[in-house]
Amino acid sequence: MFMEKYSNLKELTKEFLNGKLSMIKMEYDNPKTTTVNVIYRDEAKYDFNYKLEVNNDSKDIKFREHICDDCNEKI
Repeated sequence: MFMEKYSNLKELTKEFLNGKLSMIKMEYDNPKTTTVNVIYRDEAKYDFNYKLEVNNDSKDIKFREHICDDCNEKI
């Protein structure tokens, strides 16, 4: 039952990004923020990495970067 805990995120990735969730990584930088990396593969077999910063108190999310690993593009 791989990634059953993140099945909602897996479904969101499929529905909105037309991709398959490959990895989710959470880094607890300090008591106030968590950095979240979400990596998924789209239908064309490109891997994308979204990096977000979550404020642990307010739950606000800041977009940090979006990288296409296979085409070497950083947004």
